[in-house]
Amino acid sequence: MRRGERAPVRVLVALASGAAVLLAGFGLARALGVLTPANAWGLSLPATAAQAEAEDGMTPVAHMRAPAFRLEDQRGATVSLARFRSDAVVLTFLDPVCWYQCPLQAQDMKLMLSYLPRALRSRVALVAVAANPVIHSLAAVRAFDREERLGSLARWYFLTAPSTATLRRVWKAYYVSVSVPRDGMVNHSQVFYLIGPGGHVRFLSSPADTPGGFVGTAELLAAYVAHILGGHARLSGQRARAAAAEGIPFVSSDSPTGQARTDMRTGRRGWRVTRQGGYEVLLATRDGGRSWKDVSPTGVTKRGGLMAAFGAEGRAWVVVLPWGYTRTPLSFYTRDWGANWRFTDILPQNSALGPEDLSLAGQGRVADLIARDGLWQATGGSTWRRLGPTPWGRTPRGTVELTLDRRGRPVVAAGRGRWTWTRGRWRPGEEPGPAGAK
Repeated sequence: MRRGERAPVRVLVALASGAAVLLAGFGLARALGVLTPANAWGLSLPATAAQAEAEDGMTPVAHMRAPAFRLEDQRGATVSLARFRSDAVVLTFLDPVCWYQCPLQAQDMKLMLSYLPRALRSRVALVAVAANPVIHSLAAVRAFDREERLGSLARWYFLTAPSTATLRRVWKAYYVSVSVPRDGMVNHSQVFYLIGPGGHVRFLSSPADTPGGFVGTAELLAAYVAHILGGHARLSGQRARAAAAEGIPFVSSDSPTGQARTDMRTGRRGWRVTRQGGYEVLLATRDGGRSWKDVSPTGVTKRGGLMAAFGAEGRAWVVVLPWGYTRTPLSFYTRDWGANWRFTDILPQNSALGPEDLSLAGQGRVADLIARDGLWQATGGSTWRRLGPTPWGRTPRGTVELTLDRRGRPVVAAGRGRWTWTRGRWRPGEEPGPAGAK
């Protein structure tokens, strides 16, 4: 997170030491049968875990059977909560394109396992449910797993569903509030449910994750999960934060992609990419530019900037560039001047890390994109397909610019070189026409 930027707001749960207070409006305390939250279990906690307990809370819950659900995991397999009836379950809700707290929560769960003896570890399931009503595809949760290096965990399940309505039923059952702002990340409740064998919720916690403090949260989770299973965690309280943070590199762009630019498609209708505060946004006009409306895709932060290419009849392609812990560009498509956006694709992780690595151009129903690993193309709202390699042997210095010539062929300029894509190969030296621009 940049200096001076506020942490994302946690919407529902606010648990603190010595209190079992949950934000009003959902009746959660009564519904869950919250007991006295003090550490009455005689658990010996190191200072880091004790501090996490003071900040996160670890509230006992009585008389609540964990609501049942059936969703798809990251492998495409159907998973029900009943599957883990003999195990302890750590359940949370994560936005697969969140760039701050959700990656930390995933690392909390991953690190927690290292504090458990092997005999206990094999009896713990780590379950996350997608908490983004816009972006919740299998591709999205798989990309999150890759970025957070969770694929090696045998009992990690990131669950989602094709239908937003299905996910909303699960959110409601667990009192998880989810909302989509115009800019920034999806707001959703930050919570860990600790579910014991037999399917009853035993404890509830609201992680106050920061990069410097999440080790204590992992220790806290381990202590209470071990308690649920009748064992003891191996807590040292001295694990190096640098080692613990391995796997969550913070990637940022110094600034969004650049100056405002306007693309008028007709006398009255047009687009503008500009900066508003810390975000780069897409605007549209209906009156020749006298007034502009923000029509940017929602459900994802645009602090890293965005790139746009425009076609005929209100079509546009937008690639939202990475920010924070996220390293994957996201692609959106509209054909009605931004009134509705279709989330189309997650570009491969090594495709681009910033505006200097990627350029986008559009014409008609087709958009082309040049990235580190090749030339990509999308037609209408389809996913991107790779047409071929880049025309250079190694990444060139300076900005890469993609345009289209008069015949709609992609033309790339990088450094002193210029190449045109024609008949399935790059040909050097041809000049671009005015049909398209970065």
